[in-house]
Amino acid sequence: MNIYIKSLCAFVICFIIVLVIMFSSHQALVNKIIDESGKILTQGVLTTLQNELVKLPRTEWTAALNSYQSNNNPIFNIIAIKDLPLNPQQVDVLNKGEILFQGERELQFLNYVLGERLALIQIGKTPYALTFKFGYIFENLIETTTDKIRSLITQELIATPKALWPPLLEKLEKSYGFPIRVFSIHDDSLPQDVVDKLTAEKLAYSTSVMGSKITTLYFTFDKDEQVLAIGPLDYSPLKSRVSDVIYYFIFIIFIFTLGVISVLTALFVRNVNRLYQLTSHYSQGDFTYHCKVSPLSILNGLYHNVMAMGKHLKQLIEFHRRMTRFVAHETRTPLSTLQMAVDVLKKEPVLNDNMQKQLNSIQEDIDELNSLVVSFLLYSKMQSNELTINKSQHDLIPWLRELIDRYKLSPFKISLNTNKINDLNISFDEQLFKHVINNILTNALKFATEQIVVTVEHINNGIIIHIDDDGPGLPKDTDNDIFAEYTTSNPQQSFDKHIGLGLAIAKTLVELHDGTIHATKSPLLPGARFSIFLPNN
Repeated sequence: MNIYIKSLCAFVICFIIVLVIMFSSHQALVNKIIDESGKILTQGVLTTLQNELVKLPRTEWTAALNSYQSNNNPIFNIIAIKDLPLNPQQVDVLNKGEILFQGERELQFLNYVLGERLALIQIGKTPYALTFKFGYIFENLIETTTDKIRSLITQELIATPKALWPPLLEKLEKSYGFPIRVFSIHDDSLPQDVVDKLTAEKLAYSTSVMGSKITTLYFTFDKDEQVLAIGPLDYSPLKSRVSDVIYYFIFIIFIFTLGVISVLTALFVRNVNRLYQLTSHYSQGDFTYHCKVSPLSILNGLYHNVMAMGKHLKQLIEFHRRMTRFVAHETRTPLSTLQMAVDVLKKEPVLNDNMQKQLNSIQEDIDELNSLVVSFLLYSKMQSNELTINKSQHDLIPWLRELIDRYKLSPFKISLNTNKINDLNISFDEQLFKHVINNILTNALKFATEQIVVTVEHINNGIIIHIDDDGPGLPKDTDNDIFAEYTTSNPQQSFDKHIGLGLAIAKTLVELHDGTIHATKSPLLPGARFSIFLPNN
C-alpha cells in the first residue's frame, strides 16, 4: 500500500508540474503576442504625441492632450516616472527611449472579457512619462452596453415623485430581472471609492471578492445628486465568460487525466507489488510462491525474467543440497570404516604406548571429521531454509550442568556459575541449542590456558549465558566479525586459523531462537567472552 501511495503522489506531482509549465508557457506566449500587438497600436501614436509635447512647455502638456482624449475618459496621462511602480529594468527601458508595456487587471462584465494594457514612453529627457491606455476601456464598454437601460430607468425615476420610488424600484426589478437601488450621492452607505470616482466621472463599479468580475454599476443622474446602483449581477456558470468555460473544461480534463493516471498507477503499482512479493519470497529461499502479471503490463517481461531466475536458482540450490548430502554421506562411510578399525585395534592386548597414542590421535581426527560433517549438513540446511526449530520447556540449570559434565576429562577446569539460581525454565530447541553451547565451549577449549567459566544471568526479559576463557583473547577490531562465514584474519595468530563455519552456525541458531550472540574481551578472565541472550517467550 505504501508503494502505491508513493507512486501515485509522484505521478500527481509530475502531472501538476507539467500543467504549471504549460500554463506558464501559455501565459508568457499570450503576453508576448499582446506586447507585439501593442507596438503596432501605440508606437506611432506615442511617438507623435511625445514629439509634440517635447516642443511645448510643461504647463501646456495637459491642454495639448485634451484634444486627443476619448469620451471624457482619459486614455492619455502624464505621470512622473518616480511615482510609477517600476523596477530598475523597466526604468532602464524608459531611459533608452523605448516603449514599456504593462498589463492591467482583467475583468469580466456579463459575457465580455475586459483587459486593459498600459503603454509608457519617456517624454524626451524629462523625468515624466506619457502613458497610453489601450485595449478594452472598462468605462467605455460599460457605458455603451448599459446606455439604453440607464436611460429608461432614470427617465421613469425622474418622472415619478421620490416618495413613490420604493414601489417603482420593486416593479423595475421584476421587469429587468436584476437589483435596482437609488442612493443620494451623500449617502454614507455608498463605498468611499465609489463616491470618489463619481465625483470625477458619471460611472463607477465594484468588483467581486476575488476582483475578477464587475458586480455592481453606479451611475449619477438628476443633476448628479442621485446614484443609480444596478446589481449585484448574477454570474451563474451558464452566463460565465468563455474563458471561464475553458477553465472549467481544463479542470474537468485535469480530473479525468488524474483519474486515468490513478487507475494506471494502481495497475502498475499492483504489478510492482507482486514482483516485490515474488522477489521477497525468492530472497528467503521460498521458490513455491507464484503470482501473475498481466501480459499487457510493461512489467511482463521483467516478471518472466524473475520467474526464470527463480527457477534457475532453485535448480542450483537443489544441486547444492544434493551435492552436500552426497559428500557428507560419502565422507561418513569411510569414517565409519575407520571407526570400526580403531575400535578393533583398541581391543588388542599387545598395543604399546606409542601405538595407543597413535590410535587416540586417529580417534580425535575421526571425531573432528564427524563434527565437521554434522556442521556441514547443518549449514547446508540453514542455507536452503530447510532448518526448522522445535522449542520446548527445559530447566536450563541442570541441562547446562549435564552438558558441561561431559568435558570432565578435559585438561581444563570448566566451572558453572549459576548466581545462586537453582532452576530456570526457558523454551528452546534442545538439539540445536546444544550444538550452540558445544560449539562455543569447543572453541574456548582450543584457546584456553587453564580455565573456562560458564555464567548464567537471569534478567527481566530473558537469560544470558557467558562463556569466558583465559586464552589470548580476541584479535583487535574483530569482536563480532568472527561470526562471519569463513572469517580469517592474520594467519600468524593461532586464534584465527580455527575460525570457519562453527561460529556462523552458532549465531544463526541463536537468532532462530530470537536471541543474540556477541563476543567481547572477558571482564572475568584474560581471554574472550561469548555472551548468548535468549528471550523469555
